[in-house]
Amino acid sequence: MRLFFFIPIILLFSCDGKIKNSNPSIKIIKDSYDIGNVAPNTITKGYFVIQNIGNYPIKYCNLVVDCNCTNLDVNIGDSINPNEIDTINFTLNTTNMISNSVVNKCIRILTNSKPDLHRFYIVGKIR
Repeated sequence: MRLFFFIPIILLFSCDGKIKNSNPSIKIIKDSYDIGNVAPNTITKGYFVIQNIGNYPIKYCNLVVDCNCTNLDVNIGDSINPNEIDTINFTLNTTNMISNSVVNKCIRILTNSKPDLHRFYIVGKIR
């Protein structure tokens, strides 16, 4: 009878510890990139930087960009191992952007971390 009492308690504490430590955790090092003043009809490159400060791999679950003018060098399913730093490179194509307009693009990346949604910004001006 004592065995049936102790097994649920042991499982409760081991599950609690596992839940607390199983969440990957992200540290955002660089979440915005200022492209400055760029000409229309050019391709500009930049980057964002994140670090996995948790004990489990971080997986990219979904990537959303504001328009087809922005491309990322990461794919859904790519991962970052614990303690690794990842640089997310992007290209921004300013074709069809109007002169003297402001660039304010948001990139949303969904991961398996808590919180799971991370926003990155490209800012600048088309001259």
